[in-house]
Amino acid sequence: MPRAGGSSVNEYGWSLMQMAITPRNIKTTDYLPDDYPYPGALFLTHFRRSGNPLKQYDFQTDIILGVMGPASFAEQGQKLLHRIIKYQLPEGWQYQFDNAPLINVNFSSEKKLIYDDDISHPDPGLQENKQP
Repeated sequence: MPRAGGSSVNEYGWSLMQMAITPRNIKTTDYLPDDYPYPGALFLTHFRRSGNPLKQYDFQTDIILGVMGPASFAEQGQKLLHRIIKYQLPEGWQYQFDNAPLINVNFSSEKKLIYDDDISHPDPGLQENKQP
């Protein structure tokens, strides 16, 4: 993962996330071809945020690895949550996508181009003229 130069300030982290998406009607056991299917995903993300305060730019990198389909346990997770909150159980998980790997790398960069000192540091005298 790239760093923003020798004077960069770096942050690292990990996250684990599960997603479960269902169609509007979760009561039916029928296949709904005109609605959203039942995809589930489970993925691990490793990220780095590297900022260079001297040169005023930063890099943001994410590496995402996971799985979609029954191996994500999205059906079990959603049904458990619905039992806890006493809500209708989703009935169409048999139509979820097959197992498949999820692999992604995200990279973005930002550079400060303009800095307006008047906007960033308003005149403190303006505060003194306020009436209670």
